[in-house]
Amino acid sequence: MFSFLKYVNNKKGFTLIEIALVLAVAALLVLGVFTLYKFQIEPSRYVSSGASKFTNFIIAIEQAKAYNGGAYPVVAVAEITDLSVKPTAAKAILLWQAVTGGQTAPHLKNWDYDCVSTGTTVNAIGSFSDIPNTELLNLIANQVQNNVSGWTCNTDIDNKKITCSKSNVACG
Repeated sequence: MFSFLKYVNNKKGFTLIEIALVLAVAALLVLGVFTLYKFQIEPSRYVSSGASKFTNFIIAIEQAKAYNGGAYPVVAVAEITDLSVKPTAAKAILLWQAVTGGQTAPHLKNWDYDCVSTGTTVNAIGSFSDIPNTELLNLIANQVQNNVSGWTCNTDIDNKKITCSKSNVACG
């Protein structure tokens, strides 16, 4: 016959308080892991991804320069205001194809490029509207500036944008 009282009166098990304490400690450990991820790992991944995306943008601009006979494509500020959609001006299309591979690129929404015909400076502007912390903009700008020679990067914290410029260039 099965004796239920034998298990209820068992003095060898854990008490309810001991189990609750173990669960509370485990919950604190899990909370620590999520906090570490949110404030340490995820921002560093965002910076790495953003810097890589911006560096590739500048490399594509340099490739467009090679396709254009050694001069950066002349594109006025109003001709490209969003690299996620195909522009209509011929030089803007050349640049857009170099940057996006000829396909729509939603990750370049509100990104910009300009090199005016009378100017000697080329600008690459990246928008980071989804950035979790604006302090990360400086980290991205520093990484990009270290990855590409000759380009100077500045941040616009209010608009969440990074502008990288190269001076003394030919726009044609």
